[in-house]
Amino acid sequence: MPRASPEHRSGQRRERDPGGIDDDLADIEQLLDDLDIDSISIVGMSQGARVALRWALYSPRATTSLILDGPPCDLLRVGRPEGEIALATYRELVRNEGIDAFRRHWLEHPLMRLYTTEPQAHALLREMVGRYPGRDLIEADSGELPGLRNLPQLGMPILIINGEHDTAVRIGAGAELARALPHAQLAIISGAGHLSNLDNP
Repeated sequence: MPRASPEHRSGQRRERDPGGIDDDLADIEQLLDDLDIDSISIVGMSQGARVALRWALYSPRATTSLILDGPPCDLLRVGRPEGEIALATYRELVRNEGIDAFRRHWLEHPLMRLYTTEPQAHALLREMVGRYPGRDLIEADSGELPGLRNLPQLGMPILIINGEHDTAVRIGAGAELARALPHAQLAIISGAGHLSNLDNP
């Protein structure tokens, strides 16, 4: 299968590495190698859209389709507007008060609001946040995704998803990406916020 890029080839995560996008790409490549799979459709939700888009840019021949669910606004431009994830604030919170303090604040962020009344969805959200280790908060992030000049070269079908009650910033980011990416379609999920897979599966 086509390789992602030289820095991703080891497939081995360094002992003290907090876990960044390069490590995520190496994990994907290692998994495909282990399973002897040549190509995939890949879904990236929220911050995971950064990983999915980077994978498609580096391994377009190994990507049959791309789904970006609630992508962040900084995929096309540097910086996070008001209402987006305050990574610097959260990093400081983790350093000073620990991961549990971050988790409490994170559950109160508008991106984490569920519109469903289904108790199991709310329980699952608390469980997911509870097991989030926060390693990526340790790593400084420039907010810029290298390779965006190559977006017009992406030839695979691309689906961009937003919940109708997602934040204005994320809805705007989804629409902007749909205009920028070739072969892209935009789908709005009714009755859902940012976590549309929980609100309206």
